[in-house]
Formats: sequence, structure tokens, C-alpha cells
Amino acid sequence: MSINYVELIKFQATAEAAGIKVPGSITRAFELLEAVEKHAQEPTGSLLGLTDKQACQRVTDIALRRHTTANTWEIGLGAGVASFRDQLLTEVREAVLPDLDQIVTDLQPRFDEIVAPLTTAAQTYGFTWGTTSDQVIDLADEHASQTWRDVRTAWAAIRPIATLRTTISETFELSPTPAEVDGILLLQGRNRMANKLDHSISFAAEDNWSLDGTYCVNNSLNNGIDWLAIARGGLRLNTPTDAATKLEQRRTHILQS
Repeated sequence: MSINYVELIKFQATAEAAGIKVPGSITRAFELLEAVEKHAQEPTGSLLGLTDKQACQRVTDIALRRHTTANTWEIGLGAGVASFRDQLLTEVREAVLPDLDQIVTDLQPRFDEIVAPLTTAAQTYGFTWGTTSDQVIDLADEHASQTWRDVRTAWAAIRPIATLRTTISETFELSPTPAEVDGILLLQGRNRMANKLDHSISFAAEDNWSLDGTYCVNNSLNNGIDWLAIARGGLRLNTPTDAATKLEQRRTHILQS
């Protein structure tokens, strides 16, 4: 199974934003792609100073790079570069898969530290997305007020890790995947209402996750994760393997009910 080149670039960027060094196989893949794409470019430079042998080689190089077929995408060395890229991206996925669970596991302590105020806010004070500053002030509780302020900081601080976690699933087609989610919804006679995936399963400690946006802001997949809603049942940064287990447990529960 291959992966999308643009998605791989996105994964590298989100990993770096989260302070994670990408596996060496990804770095090497980008180096190789840069090399072959440069190789496919037509040579340039003056011709008068060439030897006979160099002149003949220049003709061969130019002819190869200007060669066309009935497929307009296969110009020059383009077909070779495209085939090379496809195989390389397949190999990258296979090489990186064993590392992805560990990348997420290594981020769990930092995740736990960041979301601590969210857990306190939801479980101790019952704060929700709809809670207002006036309601917090009315509590006349300085700790509650500080927690409320910390919630805003945590909500922003968690974004790089959350983005990396969802990008891992999207780039490498790991749980939760659209096919897995659609299969479970189909068992319930439902379909996804938007061309987006509910990633709450990746951050739920228990069964406090949804497939339809219930744990998203205002119950809409367009608005992103509602961290306070999930925090009521506990927050945890789940690996793709963890997510696959949760999906299978829910699928089994539906079939047995």
C-alpha cells in the first residue's frame, strides 16, 4: 500500500511542529525524490566546448527527456520518476509503520500534562464549551477561575499533538480510517454526514468517543474536537493500535446487541 506524497509532506511538517523527529526513512525518501526529479531535468549549457562523445551523450540525454507517448503525463523520464516515487512511498510506509505507535506513546506524558486543566475543568467544575466567563465568576472560586484560564491555554497547546495524531491516521491509513468508521455506521444503518472523520476516538480514555461528531464542538464535525466533552470521561492519547481495538470492541458490541 502506497501513501500520498502531499500527505507525507504534511506529516513531516506536523511532526516537526510537535517537536518530533521524523524517522530517517522519510528524510531519505525526500532526498531520493529530489535527486531523481533533478535527474529528469533537461541538461543545459554551451555546446561548442563539448567533445564528440559529450555531444552524443547530450543528444541522448535531451532525447530521453523529450520523449513522449500517447500518455501526455509520460513525458521524458516522467514515467520512470512516477514509478520510482510510487514504489518508494510504498516502502516508506512499510518502514515507518513500526515506529508510529511508539511516536504516539512517547507523546503521551506531554499530552497528559497539557490536558490536566481540561480534565479538572470538566470533572471537578462541570465546565463545557458553552460555559461563559460570567458563570465562572459567579462561582466565586479562585481555583475555578484559574482552571478556566488554564483551559484556554491547554486548548491551544494541545493542537500540535492532536494534529500530528490525526495526520498519522490520514497519511498512513491507520485507525481510525474512513473505511472502518463507515463499516460501523453501516451496521447501525447510518452514514457519515460530512466528508470528514470524527477523531475523538484518538483522544478518549474509555468509551467516551463518537463516530458522528457528538464529541466535536457543537456536535459538528466541521468544528473540531470538543476537549471538555471528552474530558468528562477522561482524556488519553491513543495509538493507532489502541484506536483499532476500540473500534473492534464497538463493532462487536453492536453485532451482539
